[in-house]
Amino acid sequence: MNKKFFVIDGHALVYRSYFAFIKNPRMTSCGLNTSAIYGFTNTIFRILNIQRPEFLTVVFDTKEPTWRHKNFTDYKATRPKQPEVITLSFPYIKTILKAMNIKFYEKEGFEADDLAGTITKAVVKDIDIFLFTQDKDYSQLVKENVFLFKQFKDKKYHNLGIAEVLKEYNISTPDQIRDLLALQGDTADNIPGIPDIGEKTAKKLIQEYGCIENILQNINNLTGKIKNNIEKYKDQLLLSKKLVTITTDVDFRFNIGDCKVVDFNNAELLNIFKQLEFDSFIKKLKLENNTGQLNLF
Repeated sequence: MNKKFFVIDGHALVYRSYFAFIKNPRMTSCGLNTSAIYGFTNTIFRILNIQRPEFLTVVFDTKEPTWRHKNFTDYKATRPKQPEVITLSFPYIKTILKAMNIKFYEKEGFEADDLAGTITKAVVKDIDIFLFTQDKDYSQLVKENVFLFKQFKDKKYHNLGIAEVLKEYNISTPDQIRDLLALQGDTADNIPGIPDIGEKTAKKLIQEYGCIENILQNINNLTGKIKNNIEKYKDQLLLSKKLVTITTDVDFRFNIGDCKVVDFNNAELLNIFKQLEFDSFIKKLKLENNTGQLNLF
């Protein structure tokens, strides 16, 4: 049986954790909103406890513009400003990860998914990688030893391998996720796509032609508004595909040995949890007795 390696989409998990408590935020006695910190930390504990991975890492975005912004100045321009509570949460989260001896990666100019993509390319033997994210872009990375680990409407988490991704999007290969998103656009990231082409039309075109490059080569087989818009917005279409394509060759110091799950630094973890008033974690992990290691919940 292959070893498990969980790669966590850090920013996405922080946001989900924050909004999970939006109606009833967690606050310390000093007025610090710890919703994002608590939810993020609890999820990491649950993955360690239930999934028992041999390796785990977290990948983060940075504040600096990425190569995508440099190619398209309006990239993610429609997103609301990051809530201050989330901004203030990141230093605490990274302190907790360090205390748990969990390696995290971030690199200026790249997004978390680019780091995850590079990791999936680097790890090739006897290890199954589980990408913990709700972001559909990650579907393009799925292959024989790479799976999505995402939550569905039933509130349960499911593994999505190649077969599940192909069924969900009605495509032939995971790579075609890029072509679908390039055609229909992606409002979350402000990817322009082609006007008047939605999910249904995009799937039909990809099922028939395979990729946008083949569509462009066979443009004369199309008719009406679809043909006119693809011809008119050809450059925008190619740019959209470039923007949605996850980079898999980011130059950063990745070593899977650094991601091995090991014992926590209990003293450091106890200290930060006391600051945050995470009494339930302290009790469950028996940190005050200095016995809390990986026997979690």
